[in-house]
Amino acid sequence: MYDEINPTYNTIDEVPSYWRDDIRELVEKGIISGVGGGKLGLTHSDCKAAVLAKRIAEKLK
Repeated sequence: MYDEINPTYNTIDEVPSYWRDDIRELVEKGIISGVGGGKLGLTHSDCKAAVLAKRIAEKLK
């Protein structure tokens, strides 16, 4: 049941569209490196936290 409400995304394309650009940028900058083998291994909660932190940092610049 937990996996249904907090799925794991292994590719950028699996990340919900409303976070995809932010996660892509974090991956391209090396801030998120994934779990190896080309997999992100990010849960929904991980993505939410990463995007929130990124957007807060951008606002504080």
